[in-house]
Amino acid sequence: MSYIVPSYDVLHTQGKEYITNDIISFMHEKGVANI
Repeated sequence: MSYIVPSYDVLHTQGKEYITNDIISFMHEKGVANI
């Protein structure tokens, strides 16, 4: 897979909502979030 800019993290290709949901899910797993 090639990227427009070398070393541009895959994280930057995801939407903000996807990243936010992933972080909230991780926080729930660790018992940090009660949302």
